[in-house]
Amino acid sequence: MTSFPHFKTALLALCCIHFGWHPCKLEGQTLRINECMAANSNGLLDEDGDTSDWIEIWNYGSSPVSLAGLYLSDDPQLPDLWPLPSIRLDGNEHLIVFASGKDRRSPEHSLHCNFELDRKGEFLSLNQFIEGEWMELSAFNPFPPQKQNVSYGYVGNAGSMKTAYFLIPSPGTRNRGESVSGFVKDTRFSMDRGYYDAPFDLIISTGTPGATLAYTTDGTLPSPTNGTQVLPENTTEPSIAQLKITDSTLLRAMAYKDTYSPTNVDTHSYFFHGSLLKQGDEGEPFDQSVRWGHAGPDWEMDPEIVTHANPEIKPAKEDFLRLPTLSIAMHFNEMFGRGGIYIAGQSVEKQVSAEWLNPASDPQAPNKVQGFQKDATLQIVGGSSPSRWKSDKLSMRLKFDQDLNYPVFGEDATDRFDTLVIDARLNNVWHYGGGVGTCGPARTCTIRTRPIRRQSPQCHGRNLTARQTRTRHDQRNLLGHPHDPRTPGR
Repeated sequence: MTSFPHFKTALLALCCIHFGWHPCKLEGQTLRINECMAANSNGLLDEDGDTSDWIEIWNYGSSPVSLAGLYLSDDPQLPDLWPLPSIRLDGNEHLIVFASGKDRRSPEHSLHCNFELDRKGEFLSLNQFIEGEWMELSAFNPFPPQKQNVSYGYVGNAGSMKTAYFLIPSPGTRNRGESVSGFVKDTRFSMDRGYYDAPFDLIISTGTPGATLAYTTDGTLPSPTNGTQVLPENTTEPSIAQLKITDSTLLRAMAYKDTYSPTNVDTHSYFFHGSLLKQGDEGEPFDQSVRWGHAGPDWEMDPEIVTHANPEIKPAKEDFLRLPTLSIAMHFNEMFGRGGIYIAGQSVEKQVSAEWLNPASDPQAPNKVQGFQKDATLQIVGGSSPSRWKSDKLSMRLKFDQDLNYPVFGEDATDRFDTLVIDARLNNVWHYGGGVGTCGPARTCTIRTRPIRRQSPQCHGRNLTARQTRTRHDQRNLLGHPHDPRTPGR
């Protein structure tokens, strides 16, 4: 218990904790602010159907307690900001007060205080006027910055003074869900995804002291048990990973720390378009592929085309930049190995990362316009693609975990999607029709979409190159590589 607004020095030392103040017990007082949420977007709803923030008061004693004469406040200079109604809270009972600013105090309905909570963190207290001075019965001074749909409060029983974040909030019940001390700050890459023509040094970092970095270059998800682990030098310094990027690389990274919630996985694709013309078909990971297609997989860039004397036929490295690129991050075996989606067909769906590079199709400045990165699932779809093997070039569908908001087809078309279809355009490829021979898949595919909201009645399409990278030393077109100048879209 502390004096308001001038805190008593002796009690200040006793009550201070890492993120606030211990609830200080008066004789017979068994109330505390047990949990709160300051960034509610899809959790508890109020009676209006709004996702208002909320404050939970808990009577951790066994006897009823009257709330008459008690106040909630988010301003240390205004302890009587919002009076609680004269109701009784039974032993071990929880009370929810919505921090909506709606100011509703009727005991027959949901309670709403007259202020809202700041997700950046702020002061919050439960107060009472006793013997001529204001006393804090319970307070966060302040609660720390909040994450969306994550609550903050006390861990364990009434005797516990430990505070934490709750990944699964529990408004109106005991705080027993999974709790974390904090959140590891997101990973940062010193170079952005895109196309490059010279080696460069790359630094991956996180701003959380004592956190460990994990990264992979084979398409798999990094974790504490997978990938290269980069430990911090000490508990007061964050870890830093330094890499030399010399060839096409698919880099995925995350950071973690004990008792903290880890970061998500960030994915960055780096393509060296000058080396794409040299792609072969031997060694790892190509030797892990199972047989598929009419005559087996053909990964190599066709030497007859790459070395052709006619400059109208011979591809140049700049040709890779004349179309945008869709980079698919997943392990090689998840695509072309036993049970991979290219082999299994329409019945298998895999989790992937999708990156949109060079959206302006600008050979001179492919990284000037920023694309996007989104997590999604990938699946073989279409009328003919699930059949084996009417064509070696298969259509696929990207279904995003969260809606994509990006003008894929320009500013005049819809810019919000839940699904993108990577269409192989069977009727337009030169090897369709039951022809024989070891023809490789075509260079380009068309991306179509099912928009969430339609801004124009027509269906939009756009040519692109699609790539699925296995290691730093391997880059190929997911649906095909630049193989033949007669390919539509060249």
